[in-house]
Amino acid sequence: MKAEQNEVLELEEVWLRTLMLEYNSKKMSKEKFEKELRRIHFEETGEDINANITIIRPDELEGLRDRDSGYDGTAIFFSNEKENIQQLYIVSQGSQDLVDWGYNLFGIYAGQDGGQYEDTSEFLDESLNEIINRGLIKNPLETMKIALAHSLAENNNLNARLVDGKFDKLYGVNGAQPDFYQLAEIDEKFWWELTTEFNLKFDDYNAIYSLPPEEVKAFAEKYYQHRGENSFQLISLDDPLYGASGKRGFIEGIGNVKYVDTNPRYSGIRSLVDQIPDKEAAKIQQYILKYADDYKKGGLDAVAQAMLGINLDLITEMQKGVKSGVKAYFTRYDELSAMIKQMKQKSPEVLKVIRYLTENSDPLLNALIKGGYLKESEKKAVVKEIAGLEKDLQAIYDLIGSLDNIRSDQKTKETVKIGHDIVIGIKLFQIYKRMQKRLDTIDENISKVLKIINSGHSIEEMLNAIAGEGKGYDGLDMLLYPVDANGKTIKVNISAAVRIYQKGLSIVAEKEEILQSYEETIQRELIDDYEKRRRILISKIHHIEANPKSYQALLISEYEVYLGDEGSLQRIDVREQITSLNMPSVESFLQPNQSAIKEEKKLIKKEQNEH
Repeated sequence: MKAEQNEVLELEEVWLRTLMLEYNSKKMSKEKFEKELRRIHFEETGEDINANITIIRPDELEGLRDRDSGYDGTAIFFSNEKENIQQLYIVSQGSQDLVDWGYNLFGIYAGQDGGQYEDTSEFLDESLNEIINRGLIKNPLETMKIALAHSLAENNNLNARLVDGKFDKLYGVNGAQPDFYQLAEIDEKFWWELTTEFNLKFDDYNAIYSLPPEEVKAFAEKYYQHRGENSFQLISLDDPLYGASGKRGFIEGIGNVKYVDTNPRYSGIRSLVDQIPDKEAAKIQQYILKYADDYKKGGLDAVAQAMLGINLDLITEMQKGVKSGVKAYFTRYDELSAMIKQMKQKSPEVLKVIRYLTENSDPLLNALIKGGYLKESEKKAVVKEIAGLEKDLQAIYDLIGSLDNIRSDQKTKETVKIGHDIVIGIKLFQIYKRMQKRLDTIDENISKVLKIINSGHSIEEMLNAIAGEGKGYDGLDMLLYPVDANGKTIKVNISAAVRIYQKGLSIVAEKEEILQSYEETIQRELIDDYEKRRRILISKIHHIEANPKSYQALLISEYEVYLGDEGSLQRIDVREQITSLNMPSVESFLQPNQSAIKEEKKLIKKEQNEH
């Protein structure tokens, strides 16, 4: 059993800001990261972190260098033997790029992949092994293992806890909740219980998609509920992930969940999403599942090719510039022909999906109007451009069909084919420019909506919601809003003040280091050296006085003293006079400077306490 420890980052504001720091960590050195972490802790608690800090990143660990799941995070190890602090935090990032969003769709929602969950577990294990190998831990069993996460990463951490019992404590904000389709894929024991409960064949995983989702959800929540002990979640009622958590697959209420209305001006999108019938959600899930095998084999590139017929590698090369595009056109002509044919074959299904989305856009936009997110005039503009995009896409596929027809015609000369390609290319470019304008118009009308909805997912909005009166946050900075004598609110950037404070202490520390180095140099190069030379000289004098005959030849050769045939040197009496080291007292230089540095440090701390 682990000895009781006070968690270093237990305060809500501290661990939330640590997560925000993690999103900026790749721009920082480890030294900068540690400095910022200490600053955050100091601002929130008034105390420094009383522990050594070791930072480990996934790329440092052999087992994670070649990961392709999209997982990213930082391991922070706090250690102080006297204070009984031995804590390993795994701080993980949420969705950052297309790889992550591919995992969200195919891994979580469709339940076909557990790569990020596996990498989360491996990062914990390998980080623990690394600090053991460095000799930083005497008893690994006494190390607290704590997870911090936001968004997608919370799903990974919860899966690691529910499936493998990883982590002693978990803290998450606005997390993607566990999905029973994915849990059935990654947790063999859970799948076995499901097959028994619902009378399924163990080797027929796809049978889960035909089960009533509400019944499976109830079973999964009961099965995993006890495993959520020491798991803490902060969830915004305005978070779009919370809005989607009521749909098929997601299980809720794992651990201790605290719901916060981070933007009281809006009701959130949960009630809007809940109105979507399960049969429609099932259609989306089934459409994604059609391309699950492609996703597993080649990621999103393979999905794009299977879904749309697009060869992303070829398209990327042709978009690099005119020279590169012309070169690709001639050197990869056959690939281009094959892509055009595939796009033509895929066009009916793609257009069917686009038509489905277009038809269902009106109820969605109406719901946004009802929720206060969108104006009627904005909705009309968006609907008009969506209809235009559908027509443009139809025109593109008509042109692609024309391209394929001409290219496939054996009787048509190559020069004619090239000319036709150029004409079609110009028309496609014109449609592309028109579509860009339509997308810009859509963006102008819904960008405010998306910003409001996305803000509900942000850590910053959560921080400001729990901050309390007179306190707030802007990015990585903490703000205070005191009121002056005239009743006017003043904005004070505490983080800026703390940075100045830290910089002042850093300068003072540098002065102390220089002074210490000066003192050591004086002691080594002058005082110690003088004493060393004096000892050697005294030793030599003693040797001369004790062995006079040994120096008789020197007396004759050097000073031409003749002692006679029988004479010998019987005694040498050295009358030494060794002057002391004639230099000013070191203390006379050090003491005034040490006093000045001490006063500077007191002044900096006084200023910090007053502000």
